[in-house]
Amino acid sequence: MLSNTLRDLKGIGPIRLVDGEFNIPALGTRYRNISAAMLLKDNDLVIRDFRIRSDDGKLELIEGGLSLSKQNLKDFRARFKDDDFPLMNIKKMKAKVKGEIELTGSVQSPYFSGNLSVSESRIFYPAWFENEAVVELSSQPFFVIAPDSVEWDSTGALRFQKTQTGSETAFTESEFYRNLRGELALKFPRNSWIRSQDTNIEISGDLVTVKEEGADIALFGSL
Repeated sequence: MLSNTLRDLKGIGPIRLVDGEFNIPALGTRYRNISAAMLLKDNDLVIRDFRIRSDDGKLELIEGGLSLSKQNLKDFRARFKDDDFPLMNIKKMKAKVKGEIELTGSVQSPYFSGNLSVSESRIFYPAWFENEAVVELSSQPFFVIAPDSVEWDSTGALRFQKTQTGSETAFTESEFYRNLRGELALKFPRNSWIRSQDTNIEISGDLVTVKEEGADIALFGSL
């Protein structure tokens, strides 16, 4: 049940979503069997359950909720667990991940954290240079080959910036992205490949994804 005005809606009662489905053509992914159970109380929306499947992978909400202030998203918290969940399946890259990721805060101060393991990935690197895409690397090498590749190595950081158009550019210019902060551990335990017509390289290692307020995402670590 909803009450009050359109500018400041209030409500009470359960909300359920059953058997939802959507596609993201830009990522080559199809998400299905989407289900959600939420409880609305005044301006607070408590998410009791959220599940989504794609191919043989799944993503589920462990805990979460959000608060609405008039027409704006005020505070939110969400902790997700994924198992072989596909992030991308296009010519440039195919990737599946598993682990946990948490998103908290507000639009004015969002924060992410967690640990993800790339269970499978294929990167066809010539496709990243198509359509006049530009990749800028730091003075440090793209790969750091050492006897112990899992050792923390901040000098092996890869910082890159690629020209983008359309929705990708719009997102990086949004208030949410500019205010976003966080740190995410990203592990490549093997079964990750960089390929071209005449190259086939398997990679492994540990990276840390870092985002400071007002800055772009940076990757630190070694592969």
